[in-house]
Amino acid sequence: MIAEPRTSTGASWEYVGLGGTPGLGLHTSLGHSWGGAAIYALSEYGAGLRAAVGTKGFRYRSWIVAPETGL
Repeated sequence: MIAEPRTSTGASWEYVGLGGTPGLGLHTSLGHSWGGAAIYALSEYGAGLRAAVGTKGFRYRSWIVAPETGL
């Protein structure tokens, strides 16, 4: 699978068929962005972690911690 130039992207496949071929279809992905959405939602809304206004890119120096407790 990794040596196959048509399917080699450096990412892991969500589904691999019995023959070792990647499962290419409507409900499969390489990036798993739908799977990471829960982490984003829990971090931003549950824990209340977000970058302070005016910060850009990675390695934020200022963070806001404001958890939503539901009270």
